[in-house]
Amino acid sequence: MIVTHITKDQEKRGKELYKFKGLHGSITGGKGNKVGALGEIVCHDYFKDIIKTTDSTYDYDFIIKPNITVDAKTKKTNYVPDS
Repeated sequence: MIVTHITKDQEKRGKELYKFKGLHGSITGGKGNKVGALGEIVCHDYFKDIIKTTDSTYDYDFIIKPNITVDAKTKKTNYVPDS
């Protein structure tokens, strides 16, 4: 498990990443969008030195060398998960 601390800059960039408010049929009314966007920002920053492309698609968020696709998945929780 990789543990990292979220910076104020990452929070700001996460809020700016997606401008839509909610998703049709979303259980949380789209509140998970902010958490997901923040997860993408944190992953991007972690892999920044080996990112090959940031051309996001439906299937992945970015590609790192050598041609490994990364699709960041984020879950909001109130406790630190077991490693």
